[in-house]
Amino acid sequence: MARPTNAGLDYFPLDTDIDQDDKLALVEADFGIKGFGIVIKLLMKIYATSYYYEWGEKEQKLFSRRVNVDINYLSEVVNATFKWEVFDAELYKKHGILTSRGVQKRYFEACVRRKEVEVAKSYLLLTQNEIEKYKNIVYVDINPRSAVPNVNINSSSPDENVYAGTQSKVKESKVEESKGNNSSTEEKNTPAADPISKINAHEFYQNNFGVENSITSQNIEMWIEDLSEELVIEAMQRAALDQKGYRYAEGIMKNWDKKSIKTMDEVKAEDVAFENSKKKPKFNQAVRTEKLPDWAQEDYVPPKPVEKWTAEDQAEFEKMIGE
Repeated sequence: MARPTNAGLDYFPLDTDIDQDDKLALVEADFGIKGFGIVIKLLMKIYATSYYYEWGEKEQKLFSRRVNVDINYLSEVVNATFKWEVFDAELYKKHGILTSRGVQKRYFEACVRRKEVEVAKSYLLLTQNEIEKYKNIVYVDINPRSAVPNVNINSSSPDENVYAGTQSKVKESKVEESKGNNSSTEEKNTPAADPISKINAHEFYQNNFGVENSITSQNIEMWIEDLSEELVIEAMQRAALDQKGYRYAEGIMKNWDKKSIKTMDEVKAEDVAFENSKKKPKFNQAVRTEKLPDWAQEDYVPPKPVEKWTAEDQAEFEKMIGE
């Protein structure tokens, strides 16, 4: 099975005088060095994913756990990043993502040697002249989780019209397939759909455990072949929610593989069986009994006291021996 393309970066440029940037300085003025550190961590998360990062309830909880800060404090810091324009507030309101012009520019510069870079027009903050210099841009249609319900992200706007004349490769086959299979598309876009299904195992790893190296990537691929991508993501999700690392997830996968568990239905059945086993009384177990001492028995009769050996007894004894 071929490895899915990783859209994220293994590293990103960080200026030595980044703390002198007015926008970050204002966040630091509000929240101190702790707030500054949270912004840097958010930048790491964004670049590890791509040029934006979805910022929903799940991501906020997991990020809060990873950086060990209260989720309410984290929300205050993120709100300050919108206030001081570290991240774009409008795109967060429309699409529930964290990004900025600076983030996008640095990301596209870092990806200039890639064959293709998939981009959603509605997410772009760069101008037409800025984006035209990148010849590997491929526009794609995506349906991300929206921060505001019922937002029509397909409506025309000045920002989207800017790119009408830009030459780019468009995946027409996917568009046609989408038009010809409306019922399937509607099912996938319903609110009840599992958001985890929108990302692959490699993206999930980087979103929750950090930057993925080549060894970990190969390990994930092997587990995908042995189990399935759905089960690999499920194992990693359980590890993340239990505040464990990837090795813990691998232990879960080894257990499933040992029991020949290959589907989510089998995983759920195993969970039910495990819970039921904890409720059953345990039989045939040796019961420890304590043996009471003789003096504690009900029918105990104390021994008669030994009489003292007198001189008369000694004389009588010697007489008996002499006879």
